[in-house]
Amino acid sequence: MMTLQEFGAGAAAIALLGSMIVWLLFAIRKGSRQARESNERRVRRERDVNDFMSLHQRALARKRWQLVQPYDYDNMITKKWDKEKRDFISTLLVPHLIDLGHIRPPVPIDKKTEKIAQERLHQQFDPIVEQWAAHGYSSDNDNIADVTTGQEYEQFCAERLTSNGWRTRLTRSGGDQGIDIIGDLHGLRVVFQCKFYTSAVGDKAVQEALAALFYERADLAVVISNAPFTRSAETLARTRGTILIHHDDIPSLREVVKTRKAS
Repeated sequence: MMTLQEFGAGAAAIALLGSMIVWLLFAIRKGSRQARESNERRVRRERDVNDFMSLHQRALARKRWQLVQPYDYDNMITKKWDKEKRDFISTLLVPHLIDLGHIRPPVPIDKKTEKIAQERLHQQFDPIVEQWAAHGYSSDNDNIADVTTGQEYEQFCAERLTSNGWRTRLTRSGGDQGIDIIGDLHGLRVVFQCKFYTSAVGDKAVQEALAALFYERADLAVVISNAPFTRSAETLARTRGTILIHHDDIPSLREVVKTRKAS
């Protein structure tokens, strides 16, 4: 028969176990709520970052195009563009996220600690900015109405070529003999001249394309334009094997090039 002392000890153990179970259930519920709230904050932050980046995507894409310079062996010089990204993150993106409550405002601290904190933010947001800028002229968004300069037209044409199966490389350095784009399609090397004109494109564009063809030792030369070509330019192009097209004809260029290659 259980003594009164044993009964009291058992009751205390049961009470302790009950309180532990209650505490455990409370901790699980609290942890679940915190996890849910943390996930909701993460989703809101990602949404707000994406909304902000979408507003600045086109401007960032143009800056990237202007500042990233080609180098040998398809490498790129990105020093100026890297600085531009850091400035964008420091002066626009981070202050915007602070205003929305996603990042705590900086507390006055020593310069070394402040520099470390800024570097962490740059490392965190640099890939996001790079991704949005790199896809600023994606084929889903390209619109000739947005093009206002020759450089933007070159980018526009390169994006359309890429979306139609070409491997392309823009050339913007000196000594390239006026070549705008170097393209490759199944081993066929093609040089492209891009002419964003308000009047008809004449013989000079064909001559430049031919010079680029020999300089680059390419297989074909193509002139792309938003404007029509003069009759003399068309005649010269036929006699020299140069292809003249409007940018709307880029999707059909593959078949033209294949036919030219076969002949």
